[in-house]
Amino acid sequence: MSTPSILIVEDEALTAEDIRAHVEEAGYEVSAIAASATEALDLLAGSRPDAVLMDIVLEGEMDGIAAAEQIRKLYQIPVVFLSAYSERELVERAQATQPYGYLLKPFDQRELRTTLALALHNAARDKEMRDQQRWLQAVLASLHEGVIMADRQGRIMALNRAAEVLLDRQTDQVAGAPLTTVLNLASPAQTVQLTEAMTRATHLGEAMPAPVEVDLLGPGGMPQPTALAVSPVTRDDGTLDGLVLSLVDVSRQREARQRLKNLNAELEQRVTERTGALQQATLRAEAASAAKSNFLARMSHELRTPLNPIVAYAEMMTVDRSLPEDTRAMAEDMLAAGQHLLDLIGQLLAASEQDGLPTENNHGDADA
Repeated sequence: MSTPSILIVEDEALTAEDIRAHVEEAGYEVSAIAASATEALDLLAGSRPDAVLMDIVLEGEMDGIAAAEQIRKLYQIPVVFLSAYSERELVERAQATQPYGYLLKPFDQRELRTTLALALHNAARDKEMRDQQRWLQAVLASLHEGVIMADRQGRIMALNRAAEVLLDRQTDQVAGAPLTTVLNLASPAQTVQLTEAMTRATHLGEAMPAPVEVDLLGPGGMPQPTALAVSPVTRDDGTLDGLVLSLVDVSRQREARQRLKNLNAELEQRVTERTGALQQATLRAEAASAAKSNFLARMSHELRTPLNPIVAYAEMMTVDRSLPEDTRAMAEDMLAAGQHLLDLIGQLLAASEQDGLPTENNHGDADA
């Protein structure tokens, strides 16, 4: 680990060398000595020490306090003031530059060592916090989800880029404004829901169990379907520090749900129509089957009724020896033809029974 370097700004040469000796004895390296604020700023433009020991009263147009303000803005290098003066006005001016220490001349070695150690430690901590803040800002800026940060009174502190787009407002336009006046919701019921969620977060420290879908009025008063969630930000002791609201554009999800709903309705309509058509076809098939059954039953009855006596008479003729031979031969032909026709009728009725169609037997018809 390298030795921290210190820039000394002191316009009196002997005093500057004395300060150098104290700094080096404290275990630090002196990067340079500047005799004026302007020289110090020129040196800082080329190199970056770890801290600056700054005399307040310097020769030239710029004193040490003005130089410290420039250093804070440009380089964020910790400044420790050196001064033989402790007037209230001077100290208040120095405090405005957020110094990391204030040493009254003459100071001893222990005071210098302690002040520089604390200054470097606090500067490292502040740098870490700034780095974390930059990461957080980068993450928030990259989110497609809108994020609103508010204080414990529900006043807006900051918006990320996605929230600015959703609200059509910039952070500087709404900073300090109440959330309920900036989040312009489409219905009073949704506003009440938001207020209740904020109250639970503020007073009970409860986050919303799940985002709620609201209609956020955007540019031109057009409703923007948005999923809204409210979460409290609490300290280690449980006290409320503020609120975080997340906003997600759910227009596509809502459109997809509507398309799905329409598709379901269309499918249900088609199923209803197809079911009706099948029912009609079934009724027609049943009617056709009944007609066929009736036809077969009547045909069987109408054909068998005359055929049975004909077959019986032909059979009698075939065995009647009193009849001429040629007559008995014709009777045999007539008997064979009649029996064949009866067999065909029987086969037709049997096939109909296998198809599940009622026949003359099902209707209770009997051959005479």
